[in-house]
Amino acid sequence: MLLTVEIAVILLFSVSNFAHPADGLSFASLSPTALGGEAAGAVLALAVIGFIGFESPTVYGGGARAPRRPVARATVATIGILAFIYIPSSWSIITAVGDDQIVAAASANPSGLMFALAGDQLGSAW
Repeated sequence: MLLTVEIAVILLFSVSNFAHPADGLSFASLSPTALGGEAAGAVLALAVIGFIGFESPTVYGGGARAPRRPVARATVATIGILAFIYIPSSWSIITAVGDDQIVAAASANPSGLMFALAGDQLGSAW
């Protein structure tokens, strides 16, 4: 139940961000060329950190009747669902702030940018 509420709030924030774009809807941040240059080291570090704990689901395979198939399917499905939710969510934050201002805004408020945007767009309750 709590996971459903969390996903609903993320989707609400994302829709709100897309409804209030800073410079219009831009696909520039989704371009693979945007990952190079100064951001390449950070992207590489996040990619490595993202695989920490990736092997943990195999531990639970021992309790399954056919451990290879269900565990593999569940792991791939989880990665797909997370990508389907978090990539558009991140893109919505970039869209709401603007391609040129996102680095400065995230540096100024690294842990609260998403909630600051939600507060501006949806009211102070967020």
